[in-house]
Amino acid sequence: PEAGVRAKRVEDILRKEFKADIKTSITDEQMEKVKRSQFQEARTLYNQQQLNPAVESYLKVLNLFPEGETSVEALGELARVYLELDDEFSADVTMRYIAERFSKSPAYMSKAGEQLLRIAGIFDEKKKSAKARVQVSRKRNFRPRRMHLKKKNGKKNAGNLGGFRLT
Repeated sequence: PEAGVRAKRVEDILRKEFKADIKTSITDEQMEKVKRSQFQEARTLYNQQQLNPAVESYLKVLNLFPEGETSVEALGELARVYLELDDEFSADVTMRYIAERFSKSPAYMSKAGEQLLRIAGIFDEKKKSAKARVQVSRKRNFRPRRMHLKKKNGKKNAGNLGGFRLT
């Protein structure tokens, strides 16, 4: 798959530098299939919960294919992997990159917005889940205070507590 990318780069250089008329047999549709298959490898690693290798794979492929709808999806998936790894900083950086990089591109703006909403929902659920875990932990560690009754002044007084007070 990297051979297709290299061929495209050579083709671009030949056209720009030497004004060469190059005819290739690789169509845009075929290149899109190459991109999708590359991203599929990263997605498979993520689905197998091999999170660190998935991050490496996503970054490698995103460096090869930084543009396109497939790249927007992959960036969203990369942010989700970071959230699974509890790396909120990297997830936030990735989200900001998506917003800045694709917000001005009419072709990818909608897709980028969908990815950001999806990631924000996961982030929100993760925060709620963490808050719920803290609350459960507090409940488990909660021990009701025992009431110790003492007589006032050592004398038995009449009253609601029969002369005793709470301490």
